[in-house]
Amino acid sequence: MKGVTRGAVVAASLAALTCLVACSSDPTSNSSPASSASDPATTSAPSSTEAVAETSAETVAVAAALDDELLTEWLTEAVAKYPNSPGHLMWVISPEYTGGAAAGTLELDASAPLEVDTPIRVASVTKTFVAASVLRLAEMGELGLDDPISQHLSPLYVEMLSADGYDVDAITIRHLLTHTSGIADYAGFEENYEGKFQGLLEADPTFQWNRELEVQFAMDNYDPLAEPGAEFHYADTGYVLLGDLLERAMGVSSYGAALAELLGFDELGLTETFVERLDRPAPDKPLGHQYIGTLDYTNIDPGQDMYGGGGIVSTTREISMFFDALLGGRIFDKPETLAEMITPAADAEPGSEAASEGLGIFLVESPSGETCYSHTGYGGTTATTCPDSGITMTITVQQVEAPSDDYPDPVLRVFESLG
Repeated sequence: MKGVTRGAVVAASLAALTCLVACSSDPTSNSSPASSASDPATTSAPSSTEAVAETSAETVAVAAALDDELLTEWLTEAVAKYPNSPGHLMWVISPEYTGGAAAGTLELDASAPLEVDTPIRVASVTKTFVAASVLRLAEMGELGLDDPISQHLSPLYVEMLSADGYDVDAITIRHLLTHTSGIADYAGFEENYEGKFQGLLEADPTFQWNRELEVQFAMDNYDPLAEPGAEFHYADTGYVLLGDLLERAMGVSSYGAALAELLGFDELGLTETFVERLDRPAPDKPLGHQYIGTLDYTNIDPGQDMYGGGGIVSTTREISMFFDALLGGRIFDKPETLAEMITPAADAEPGSEAASEGLGIFLVESPSGETCYSHTGYGGTTATTCPDSGITMTITVQQVEAPSDDYPDPVLRVFESLG
């Protein structure tokens, strides 16, 4: 898979969104906007400065007229500048405009068009749902975030971790939520992982992975990365373990059922949001295909990115609805629960990844300097909410690799239009 890992994409994309202010004002910046997912070790990020300069006057002029038609036009222009992206989907919620658009096709070199409600695999955006569910359990008194994981995980995983040298009495639920457990990522984010997991996916894309196999793969191939709480290391493995915790706490066989109950999917109107295969055999409509270059990532069995680190299928509309409700204070019973979710660790080093990480969500900055909250998923999906301005948007670009240098980023254009 050309050395591009899921964790690297998430880290690169979130770092890029944090840089949006500099990218829109500093002519020397060469960082890409949030919607471009790229591996910093293998791909140069494009400059957005020229695109911003070209679109600023236009978007200011149409600020009061942002509608589905204009958003479709912007997405169509963006797809044309994004090599190997079959199409883009976007949904925006704001005081001035709420709506969505689609441009392009379901697959590369295919004629079936993307539709606004085309379902997608949101990959690591799932982590925000998982973290919010764990926090719901905490505010219900079912667990403490600083409880050791040995108290809440299935004995199978306690034994697996212990056998590989992890101190399961020192690692806490909070450590899993903040990627500071020191547990290695089975999906292979660290530079020395040599793409072992990705190589297996390419060799046998139909193999059905499960939680036990994923955790065991991490134990068999990688040593502990750090002492609990000492370092930030993005890890799908930690969230896969949280998926087990949710199933045990709620007495269900799929963490998707736990998410739906704890977060109130029915009350929120999330009718097309579910964990693929575990909750439903498949979505009602064909998935939008997501790519790594020209490799169709959608044809790889979904089990390799499920069980808590990923797994949700949804639409850009419903992901936006969830993020809007979450950051709008409509998920948790207690305001302090949300405050804890969006507050980085007090001892995080300024400017570090840990300093931008809440519990399952990242702190980023909008072009106007507002603090926003976001998560990105492998395959090019990014959800972002800016509570002060009331703007929430979810975009999927259906491609892991970076766009062209003159990519007219729809996220920037929407921010400018509504700013």
